[in-house]
Amino acid sequence: MNKVMCILVLIALFSCKSTSVAQEKQIEKTNKPKIEKPGFGDPRDNEITSFEPYLQDQIAPGTIHFTAVIQEMNKDISVCGTQYKAAVLVNVKKVKGSGSGIVNALSSGQKTTLVYPNANVKKIDELKQKFTKNQEVKAVVKESLCPDMSKTVYEILKLSNK
Repeated sequence: MNKVMCILVLIALFSCKSTSVAQEKQIEKTNKPKIEKPGFGDPRDNEITSFEPYLQDQIAPGTIHFTAVIQEMNKDISVCGTQYKAAVLVNVKKVKGSGSGIVNALSSGQKTTLVYPNANVKKIDELKQKFTKNQEVKAVVKESLCPDMSKTVYEILKLSNK
């Protein structure tokens, strides 16, 4: 029985090896250069399917980009029961875009208060030197709802001269 088993194993090994050798010889005979075509949607194939310009225009969820005119600068203001050391009252001039998930969108002509989430005394003085009343600015704010969801807080992510 042992001899029969060894013979069967040897036959199996030789039959597998002979097939793989035969397949290698067949591949060598038909060794033609393969030409690969670029797949549809591959951004490297041409500028028509390149998505890079669209990625630059994306706006983060929960944020709003707009231009506004500063009405006044405030210190120590409370919004939704939270005390903020610095805030800016602005008149929205033009909304450039908003990300997904905005509940209370801003519109042209709307007056709203923008708050600095982590302002200190030095920052307030710097803000008053950098920004003046009736100055046009570009702003990026993050919308947050109050705990009772009756009001919206707009936290300043970026405020710059136009």
